[in-house]
Formats: sequence, structure tokens, C-alpha cells
Amino acid sequence: WKITIAASTGEFKFRANNSWDINFGMGSSPGTLQLNSSSNIPLTTGSKTITLNLSNPLKYTYTIQ
Repeated sequence: WKITIAASTGEFKFRANNSWDINFGMGSSPGTLQLNSSSNIPLTTGSKTITLNLSNPLKYTYTIQ
């Protein structure tokens, strides 16, 4: 999944089915995701392309460019 947005400084998480039952926040390092993590993913102001990679089960990743 990929989206390009005009972002504001803040934080976000990836959620499944518009619910908080399944959500992914930052994992142990930037670019990694953790299921139901208490850590949000930081975002800075500007045009950002956010990519969510779900191709490797249990080792999901993301990039922000």
C-alpha cells in the first residue's frame, strides 16, 4: 500500500478495518512495525509518500519519504 499526502507534524498508526482491535505502531526501530504497539510513528510536515509493506507476515515494515 502506498499514499502521498501533505502531512502535518504529528504521529500516526496503521489500523485494520477502521478499528483499534488490530493496529500497528513503531517497532523496535524506525521502519519496523509492532502489532498493538503503544508507540506511534512520528511524522514531520511536508509532502510524504508512506508505504506499508505487508508481504512478510509478522515482519511488516513501512517507509516514509
